[in-house]
Amino acid sequence: MDLFINRKSELAFLNSRHKELPQLIIIYGRRRIGKTELIKKFISDKPHIYFLATETSTQNHLTKFMQIVASYFNDFLPKIDSWEEAFKYINTKIKNKKIIIAIDEFPYLMSSNPEIPSLFQLFYDEYLKKNKVFLILSGSSIRMMEEGTLSYKAPLYGRRTGQIKLAPMQFKDSMKFYPELEIGKVMEFYTVVGNIPLYLQEFDQKKDIFGNIKEKILAKKELLNEEVDFLLKQELREIKTYQDILEAIALGKTKAVDIANKSNIELHNLSKYLRVLLQLEFITKQTKATVKKEGKIIRYAIKDNFLDFWYKFVFTHTSLMVENPDALIESIIKPDFNSYVGKKFEAVCMEFLWELNRQQKLNFTFTRLGKEWGKFKKEKIIGTYEIDIVALNEKTKEIMFVECKWQNNVNAEKILTELKEKASYVQWHNKTRKEFYCIIAKGFEKKIKDCLCFDIKDMDRIFRNT
Repeated sequence: MDLFINRKSELAFLNSRHKELPQLIIIYGRRRIGKTELIKKFISDKPHIYFLATETSTQNHLTKFMQIVASYFNDFLPKIDSWEEAFKYINTKIKNKKIIIAIDEFPYLMSSNPEIPSLFQLFYDEYLKKNKVFLILSGSSIRMMEEGTLSYKAPLYGRRTGQIKLAPMQFKDSMKFYPELEIGKVMEFYTVVGNIPLYLQEFDQKKDIFGNIKEKILAKKELLNEEVDFLLKQELREIKTYQDILEAIALGKTKAVDIANKSNIELHNLSKYLRVLLQLEFITKQTKATVKKEGKIIRYAIKDNFLDFWYKFVFTHTSLMVENPDALIESIIKPDFNSYVGKKFEAVCMEFLWELNRQQKLNFTFTRLGKEWGKFKKEKIIGTYEIDIVALNEKTKEIMFVECKWQNNVNAEKILTELKEKASYVQWHNKTRKEFYCIIAKGFEKKIKDCLCFDIKDMDRIFRNT
């Protein structure tokens, strides 16, 4: 399976910068997201030195690096005792030739030698800037890359000529991993392993979702079975505290006070942990769609599908996973799985609506999209309401209320009646707004004319043609 899917803009950026040297490009993003594949694709038809750092000593790094460098120049391995000598050697060999030097997993170099950022600053200032060199520094530790190469205090600050923070793929990109699979099954795969290329590659499309969960996630020694621990240890200290927070959010605690109570953390201490998880893009903030600026009412959700699945279904039941994985699937995962997919379906519906909006296939053009919730008082009844998606245009005062249903044979008329009732509670330009309604479902009893109705066949058609 080709892992290089939909990184065309990043590749085009690198190729455009290659026309004007020297360059220092920083590439970073979470583990398994495809940084190495991007680098390999870029350098494949160009003169290059590629070095992958590992967890080893600085001397070992230097020796292995020089072996690769000497081999590239068809030279005997010189006696090099320091990085400064290595840089001088490279400079004598380059002689203004066009070359790419790519250092992958740069944080391992920094961990083995705290002076590495300063040494590479010297390397770039004294040698590379005077030559036709394209230097790439890449890494999976987002915090270390930002602190070691991008932050104001970093020695390399001001030297970079560009950077790429590689983002997770969208659902439509994930579909390209399974071109022959029907969209409903792709949706199930996606809600479990998310949008990380290597995770998607792990699942066997010939097997159903539960067979894949058992064999690829619950089985010891499998990549995905140990992935969460690797991911957290790479980025975080106090892993237990972060795990408690992630578990609380996965189990439905979305407000800060509820997360603090569930994870036994003082509320005033919680913000620093949430800030780190937001920086790493493990979690996301949700604010009401009708609020222009981030308000006091904030919800938190796990952004990464695989982390969400792990902490909702597996983390609390690790003993059962080891002793009886079949029981874990039958008694814990299966009963709640459809509901879980339904929540993830909402995010895919948002992506679908943005695509329709881009193609101007809706009744209006929206500028903001999000969830909506609140309290209502009707006669003597006080309650709460929640709308899956609200799309709006502040300038034209147009608003669309959207309900998402991961179900077949949905009764659109019934859903529309309920949606209109909830829409009446939304306080947003009530006297002047123009309202639209939309239902997105796995399948309908029949579609109706009073609102936009899209099923997963419509989604499949739009996504596969973009």
